[in-house]
Amino acid sequence: MKPKITTIRKTIILFVTLITISSCSNDDDAQATVNQDYFPTKIETINPTDPNSNGTLNIVYNNQNKISQLTYLNGPNTIALDITYSTDNNITQIKSTKTTPTVNSVANFIFTYTNNYISQIILSTTTDVASIDISYDPSTKTYTLGNDTSLTNYFTYDADGNLKELDYALNLSLNYNGQNGIYKGIDNSFPIFFASLLSGLEGTLTYSQFFSNKELTSIQFSSGTLSTIVTRDSNNNISQVAYKNAATEEISFTSTVEYQLRNTN
Repeated sequence: MKPKITTIRKTIILFVTLITISSCSNDDDAQATVNQDYFPTKIETINPTDPNSNGTLNIVYNNQNKISQLTYLNGPNTIALDITYSTDNNITQIKSTKTTPTVNSVANFIFTYTNNYISQIILSTTTDVASIDISYDPSTKTYTLGNDTSLTNYFTYDADGNLKELDYALNLSLNYNGQNGIYKGIDNSFPIFFASLLSGLEGTLTYSQFFSNKELTSIQFSSGTLSTIVTRDSNNNISQVAYKNAATEEISFTSTVEYQLRNTN
């Protein structure tokens, strides 16, 4: 018995319809835009006069392109910061692991927020637990530790979220221009700075470019000023930063930056 003409027609129409739907779907997939950007993954710093201070900063990201781990390498010494975020991308915890030939220690920093600003830090080690109250002044964008009215322990930021002044036993000021810096996606660098300082990394913060999203032009210390000589690659990313002593015109150290192209959508 031969199939009916109407049945054959229906089969052909269904087949053509399926092909058309599949073709449209493939076109949509082909036209979908994938946004990408360059994120720093390694900063290697060389000091020509003090090789013992040479170091490498490795940077790892989570699926939201937020920094999930920072690892500082200096000879046999390693300090790793593992960073945990809340669902709204606030840093809630940083675990600091320090490994040297003589020391193996772990510290945990727990950050509490009030009105989206850090109001308390709990620092716990294997031997002690400390609570540090934090106040924030939105008019000056300044975090102050405790009730320190003399402002000897404070972190001040600019309108772009970059550290501008730091007086936590360092007393330094930072200057930027309007060009893009090395970092992207850091909403609040204060927790990272604080954990880095208390983990013994005050000497390497300069190597990290202070986690800035704008180009750093100079660093003013109480003892003098370092100006930067910046080199960019063909993608307009900062590939190298040389730090020049403003008084002697000598290069104090040079940092080289490597990037990874990552999807941002």
